[in-house]
Amino acid sequence: MRCASRAAVISGHDVCIHAGLGHETTMNILLVLIPLSLLLLIAAFAAFRWAVHNRQFEDLDAAALDVLREDRPLSEDCRRDAD
Repeated sequence: MRCASRAAVISGHDVCIHAGLGHETTMNILLVLIPLSLLLLIAAFAAFRWAVHNRQFEDLDAAALDVLREDRPLSEDCRRDAD
């Protein structure tokens, strides 16, 4: 008996070594994985286009500089409400 996959010879006999799935199953899974990867690629590209169209990348420095700005002092009304 000859295997389509890897074979080992043990004391003059051919022994098939299977890695769990047969050759047919391995090839059939590609029929699922390739279209799935293409769909994910299209979804990622659509998300990127949406972000560019909605100006998500316009001002990247403002959020970083907001952390460094000092807070304005509270007005008298806000101080009374906080107490």
